[in-house]
Amino acid sequence: MTPGYGFVKALHAGSVAKGTALRNANDRDLAVYVKAEQAPEEIPALVNWVRDLVAAAYPAMSEDQIVATTNCVNVRFAGTGLDVDVVPVLYEGEPDDVGYLVSKDDGTKLRTSVRQHLDFIRSRKKAYPKHLAQLIRFTKWWARQQRRRCCRTTGE
Repeated sequence: MTPGYGFVKALHAGSVAKGTALRNANDRDLAVYVKAEQAPEEIPALVNWVRDLVAAAYPAMSEDQIVATTNCVNVRFAGTGLDVDVVPVLYEGEPDDVGYLVSKDDGTKLRTSVRQHLDFIRSRKKAYPKHLAQLIRFTKWWARQQRRRCCRTTGE
């Protein structure tokens, strides 16, 4: 743990960590657990605080490489093209890595556990090793196609 920052741990999260990504070459999600009592309570302030900490850790990066969004900080590594979404998780000491992250849809706090998500998917993949990940990837691909079709017809 880093004194003064409230940093507890970081866990590789998201579909690449679960083995269900459509593409995995240049996109990663990193859940950064921070002590809730040491982090800003207001959502924009929380994300900007994480952005400032990332910027301090990578002083050679330009401002446009470290960008705060609604729910996370996107870090773009220019040399490799790697994009890392650094997602703050407010940790209050609950077991099993349970904490609160910010919804990218509306900015509300959502109770979650990266560890439980990973364990759940890994146990299902173990039970259905040949087809589960492929089914999830197909479902993601289909949903993406439907969103594109909807946006083309509605002009959004």
